[in-house]
Amino acid sequence: MDNVYGAWSKRRMFLAFSTKFFYPLCMTAKTASLYIMVVITVERWIAVCRPLQVHIWCTFKNSVRIVIAIITFSIILNLPKFFEYQIGYSDALGYWPKRGILDAEEHWWYYISYFIIISVIFDYLLPFVIMFVANMKVINELRKSRKERALLTTSLQKEQNTTVMLLVVTILFGFCHFFSMALKIFESIFKDFLNRHNEYFEVMIEISNILIIIHIGTTFFIYYFFSARFRNILLYLFK
Repeated sequence: MDNVYGAWSKRRMFLAFSTKFFYPLCMTAKTASLYIMVVITVERWIAVCRPLQVHIWCTFKNSVRIVIAIITFSIILNLPKFFEYQIGYSDALGYWPKRGILDAEEHWWYYISYFIIISVIFDYLLPFVIMFVANMKVINELRKSRKERALLTTSLQKEQNTTVMLLVVTILFGFCHFFSMALKIFESIFKDFLNRHNEYFEVMIEISNILIIIHIGTTFFIYYFFSARFRNILLYLFK
């Protein structure tokens, strides 16, 4: 019995500390990877729609600066998440994660301004709109180029494959993250939803997490399927 209680207590302690510290770190990494994908999409737009500016804008120095800016932005954006949860403790229950500034009743200003508005804008709407608009412009430009030429050149074919790949990633992002965004908006409208229907909310949280995991897990296979260069580099690394 003591072994069971000890394992249960360790599990709760791990859950408390991982919620407090690992959760904001994971969200920071997610934001950084998301905006790197946005930058890659914009780079495709420059390469196809502004080819004369490619060698001016798409340089190694600019790439390093952009990556540093993305990492800095991701850290700043997700810094408040380190205070969203606190670690509670009691002799009866041991450690457990409890809501800090994420508590909608005590810190409604944070809950509405950051957790709902800022999060929805910068984690969902802004990156999705940028990727969608950039991909649409690239597709239109490729259609024009295809009409002007009788046959699709090798270079144009590669650009088209890359664009299709990024478009698939964008659609997958929109589909998998829409549920999470809708859940945040729904939670902001029905503030007592957590108290009245906690079990349903937990199920929807799990569905949202599964969809995000699907998005992250399938991105690799999309790259592998559409990008010959990605396949060649991968095969070279694992030789």
